[in-house]
Amino acid sequence: MISKNGFMIFLEKMKKNEPLKDKKEVVFVLHPIQEKLIKKLCFGKCGKISIGCIRDEELGAMFPCTEENCKYEEKRIELGKLDTGEIVYLRKLKEENEKE
Repeated sequence: MISKNGFMIFLEKMKKNEPLKDKKEVVFVLHPIQEKLIKKLCFGKCGKISIGCIRDEELGAMFPCTEENCKYEEKRIELGKLDTGEIVYLRKLKEENEKE
């Protein structure tokens, strides 16, 4: 499981970023499992992914994303809720986007 302390530090940094001030969800995409899709979709087409990632001992590196309605998202997996109220998700990206 992701350490609560790591998320708290991350959330404090992210709360200083204007687009996330009122956000009640924190969404991450998992790297390296989705590395090619992250490069192509998140960095290449969308641009709302953060370059600052956190690392979990079990899951590896995770990049936070500020897009709530991601057109490249296949599904979300809820990891849990923090004491601060934010719900933490992992985003699974679609292999191919039918809309393009």
